[in-house]
Amino acid sequence: MKIKTLLYTSTLTLFLTSKVFAAVSIATPSSTLSQVANSMNFSSSTNNNIAISQTASQTSTIIDAEELKEDVTNAAEAAGLEVDTAALEILSSSASNDNSVFAEIADNIDSEKYDWDKMPTFDADTMVFKDSSWNDLVKVNGISSVTGLSYTSNNNFFDGTAGSQQGRGASFVNVAKGEISAIFYLRVKRGTTLVDGSDWALGGTTVAGAHFTGVAGMTAFPTTATAHTVFIADGRDWGTGFDDPNQSMKASASTLHKPWNEGEGGDTRENIMDWYNNHTNGNWDNRVYVTGKAIIPDGKNLKGTFSLESGSCADSCTEKEYVESIERWEYTGNYVAEKWDGQTYLISE
Repeated sequence: MKIKTLLYTSTLTLFLTSKVFAAVSIATPSSTLSQVANSMNFSSSTNNNIAISQTASQTSTIIDAEELKEDVTNAAEAAGLEVDTAALEILSSSASNDNSVFAEIADNIDSEKYDWDKMPTFDADTMVFKDSSWNDLVKVNGISSVTGLSYTSNNNFFDGTAGSQQGRGASFVNVAKGEISAIFYLRVKRGTTLVDGSDWALGGTTVAGAHFTGVAGMTAFPTTATAHTVFIADGRDWGTGFDDPNQSMKASASTLHKPWNEGEGGDTRENIMDWYNNHTNGNWDNRVYVTGKAIIPDGKNLKGTFSLESGSCADSCTEKEYVESIERWEYTGNYVAEKWDGQTYLISE
């Protein structure tokens, strides 16, 4: 299976860490992850991110369209990158708290530029967009402002308690080297009622761990990227079973996105419905679909979102019935860049 992994900012070609998730408080990072984390700074005692919900009163007056265009053009020229005019037009005509831009702006990173084992460059040119504390994901009951699609208000797969699903992470941009990468931490709590048994430890268990994305290439400002991964019940993250990274498993109100190599010996829609389902049991079932997207206009600010999804539907259900059962939790925030200062940071609580 072609493996595509996530975090905040980049879609990569290979899965870099193994067994980083377990049904304990925080799993021990792999050696690769530790090497990266040892070069990272999260030492600030305050958050640099601002939840979109806190900026509801801030309208497009914050973003001066002409100033934004000038900043993006100058940044792209200085970095030797292209200007993504389509993305720039969307951003310059949108309010700062308008999450619809995530669905409207297409990705433009180069996920094939570097080898799978490429390590990010941390130097004086590295900018960091980071969380310094855990963010509570919000249950989507109805229309998502990010995807524009509707999700069930049921809490069959995930624990429905506020604060039960959490995430934090950081994105790293080195414009001089044309690199973008990220690290991601997540706490996922399953519901207490598990249908047909489950390998996800016990109902109500919180699974926590970390994942490093690897490095992708920058091609333009604004820089835009979507990435995805999956958590399986035995504690690993793995291939999603979908062809491309999307912000949701849903393609529409009644259909899923295209599975990997569908019709050509690859995965099927039945596979997807079995894997991401509270009604199935097995090493590869009870999966959680994790996806994120970042938009970086000029290297100084980042608008990011990440989410969790899975479903709960009987084995006999149709694709439409399954899609209607999908539960979604999401978080969206605005981030301000800081220069990397060489400090070490590993989450331990």
